[in-house]
Amino acid sequence: MKKISFAILCMLMLSCKDEDPISEFKKCNFSSNTKTLTLSNKQGVLNYSRSIEGIAVSDYIYYIKTEGQLPMTVCNMPESMKIEKDSKVSVIFSGKVEVLDNRTDAISTRIELTDLKL
Repeated sequence: MKKISFAILCMLMLSCKDEDPISEFKKCNFSSNTKTLTLSNKQGVLNYSRSIEGIAVSDYIYYIKTEGQLPMTVCNMPESMKIEKDSKVSVIFSGKVEVLDNRTDAISTRIELTDLKL
């Protein structure tokens, strides 16, 4: 009886898994002289909004906000990924972030995602 209970417990544990990451990312159009920084498995908040940190933009955009970084507009959001307008969701992500010159005045930078988990 113990062996059967153990086998059932193992099967249940194996059937529970985290949500699969999204893997259909296209490349962004970074120029050849664009400096980038690679981020891996960072926690952040994915937003879909017409404003970035309260500053209005012309259309709805996806951007990720994480501590210590400018908001990062996502330049390669997969078509299959949809969240409601004016909403946000916690994510774990990886990607290449555009590094801006110290003298650049900007409300955001861009990120080319390589991994995204909700």
